[in-house]
Amino acid sequence: MNSKYLLPSGFKLIGLILLIPCLVLGFWVVFYDFNFKFLTIENFRSIENDLVTSENFTNELAIIGTMFCLFCIAFSRQKIEDEFIFRVRLESLLWATYLNIFLLIGITLTVYSFAFYMVITNMMFGPLLLFIARFNYILYLKPLFLAGKGEHDEK
Repeated sequence: MNSKYLLPSGFKLIGLILLIPCLVLGFWVVFYDFNFKFLTIENFRSIENDLVTSENFTNELAIIGTMFCLFCIAFSRQKIEDEFIFRVRLESLLWATYLNIFLLIGITLTVYSFAFYMVITNMMFGPLLLFIARFNYILYLKPLFLAGKGEHDEK
């Protein structure tokens, strides 16, 4: 099975370890307006209103860190990459994409105002989170699939 586009398996552990601090940082930024002072840039020119202001990039650090961690978790090789893993990976990616689109449609029809902006901002993590959840759930059930095949072969 050719999996040349996947990251080495060690990236999964790196992603899992770094995910906790990135999520905590994101939580603090959103709910407590936390900022690292060294990430503040003075005389920053805003594209929206062409004003020169100061801007803090702690929020961007939390988002990029979380996306990087989820990417590492989702797209790192398993210890054994076989056809079953390849099929589950492909089906999980397709399933996550479908479910994310239907969730976005439902959110668009039901959530309004600033809450809509917040939900849509957090939905950028949706496809990766859904993929990781389904992929690992199916791998967790793999022994049940294999046990089921053995029972049918004996009958």
